[in-house]
Amino acid sequence: LVHHDAKEPTCTEIGWNAYDTCSRCDYTTYVEKAALNHDLVHHDAKEPTCTEIGWNAYDTCSRCDYTTYVEKAALNHDLVHHDAKEPTCTEIGWNAYDTCTRCDYTTYVEKAALNHDLVHHEAQEPTCTEIGWNAYDTCSRCDYTTYAEIDALGHKYGETTVIKPQYKVDGYSTHTCTVCGNEEKFDFTAALTYPSGEYLVYEDGIWYYLLNGEKVNATTLVKYYGTWYYVENGKVNWNATTLCKYGDTWYYVQNGEVNWNATTLCNYYGTWYYVQNGEVNWNATTLCNYYGTWYYVQNGEVNWNATTLCNYYGTWYYVQNGVLNFNATTLCKYGNTWYYVENGAVNFNANRVFKYYDTFYVVRGGVVIL
Repeated sequence: LVHHDAKEPTCTEIGWNAYDTCSRCDYTTYVEKAALNHDLVHHDAKEPTCTEIGWNAYDTCSRCDYTTYVEKAALNHDLVHHDAKEPTCTEIGWNAYDTCTRCDYTTYVEKAALNHDLVHHEAQEPTCTEIGWNAYDTCSRCDYTTYAEIDALGHKYGETTVIKPQYKVDGYSTHTCTVCGNEEKFDFTAALTYPSGEYLVYEDGIWYYLLNGEKVNATTLVKYYGTWYYVENGKVNWNATTLCKYGDTWYYVQNGEVNWNATTLCNYYGTWYYVQNGEVNWNATTLCNYYGTWYYVQNGEVNWNATTLCNYYGTWYYVQNGVLNFNATTLCKYGNTWYYVENGAVNFNANRVFKYYDTFYVVRGGVVIL
């Protein structure tokens, strides 16, 4: 016989009692003891927090180290940022800080209220028309104030004077405050009216335009005793040199009057117009002398883009960029013909060869022979 010690079963392995076997045959007193299986203890789940781990629900064995434990990592803080708020005189503030949406974590630091920064103001006595106040304090940082208003005193008027009405000027009664000198007008009476019609009237150094007894804020021409005057915003403008449309015609105004003798150029809002006998001539295509320079007029306006020929009293002149060029000796195309220009005018007596842009041309009777 060979003796074998007993072995207790475990949760996962079988065991046996002490037994004997024969070294020469298969004799044995072996009796197997079944595995015990786990003696389970249940543990509830615990959710992780921002700073601590958690776990799912799990089981352990009371006899061995068996476990279904699975750890869940700490969540860390779920931060929300809060902007700083400066303290005011009466309310606390704080620096910018963070809080967590899941726990009471915070970096909040409070800043104390500042209290008022007082500025002192002296008292002011009220007048007839203006309020006054007692001495008071205000805060330089907020709207705090100890201000208390004192009502205005009101006027103390003396004797009444009556002003009679005039043309277009109301009459009225007036009296003056004996304290501050303020004049108050009251009991107005209607002004005398002008007769009907269109005319000019002189008042206080200004000529006004009236229509049917009323001043009119118009910009127009007005005929007054045979002379046409320029009215701007209801007044004769003696400084005006301009153009003015009246009916369907544009007239030339010089020093506030229509100048019927003028044949000239006039700049009106950036465009130069041709005036003939005091009126803009829209049909004119001609030359016009303006302060020593001759300009090319086309359909009543100076054409600054024109480089052409223009017939003026039988002579064909050379225009370059809207201005007669007396220094030009060149060729110029007009219609389908090229002409020879000499000293600013077409020379119909010219018979010659002329170089133009590196090409020599034959001129006969002032015309290029092509």
